[in-house]
Amino acid sequence: MYVLGKGERKLRIRLCETPRARRRAARERASEVLHLAENRATLVLACIASAVVSFASYFVAWAFALAVSELSCEDGFVLWLFTQLLTVVLLLLLAMPLWLGTYRLALRMVDARSFGMEDYFYYIKNSATYTRALGISARLLVRWIPAILGFWVLQLFFDYDLVGLLLACFFAVTVLLSLVFVGRLCGFVTMAIADSSLSLGKAQQRGAVIASGEQMSTLRFHFGMAWRMLLSLLLAGVPLILHTLPSSMLATACYVRRLSARDDILY
Repeated sequence: MYVLGKGERKLRIRLCETPRARRRAARERASEVLHLAENRATLVLACIASAVVSFASYFVAWAFALAVSELSCEDGFVLWLFTQLLTVVLLLLLAMPLWLGTYRLALRMVDARSFGMEDYFYYIKNSATYTRALGISARLLVRWIPAILGFWVLQLFFDYDLVGLLLACFFAVTVLLSLVFVGRLCGFVTMAIADSSLSLGKAQQRGAVIASGEQMSTLRFHFGMAWRMLLSLLLAGVPLILHTLPSSMLATACYVRRLSARDDILY
């Protein structure tokens, strides 16, 4: 809030913009932030480190299941399901705190605040922050269950025929459904990371207020980001995704900031 002088009234300015303009402005601001060399290098390195831990979680689960299969006579489906569940658990325990730390870096960049590697490792520095990261991750995981189940069904029954095409379409529908559910948490993750003193319940309430009346716009925003990341992965592989993923994190932070300011901004 900006005060002109003693006795002057505080100036309240209302920010009026269409949802489409808000999404475009968020992406443009994210591009400006990412354009700074220090920001780009930090986010790319953080994404690489988090991705390495994510892949390591999968390989640890696969190696453990392989060892179990050699020592037991369990059914192949049981071992496969055990591997999938173990992968999800390891991702939740090992990788998600680092991904949240990466988003914390992006949020501080958007807010033009100082940042460092202590922000990246923030959620593994002690038991309190680690527990908070698990709470945030659990809320997100629940909403990604449709996409996870769709992916498992695709893995189990996919074949290069009409059934395979139908299963691919089914998986796409489950991803869209998960994006709808995740969109309802728009603002929650940002609120929870921006203010560590805020309880997760309060953060979710504030996120719900921020996203009120913007469900369809938020869905389009998340779907657009997911589509860009998918195209970048299919067309150029890892090099381009290392640009698209940090850009998406910054765009999300910018979008939530603009959502929270859509009613009024105080100067």
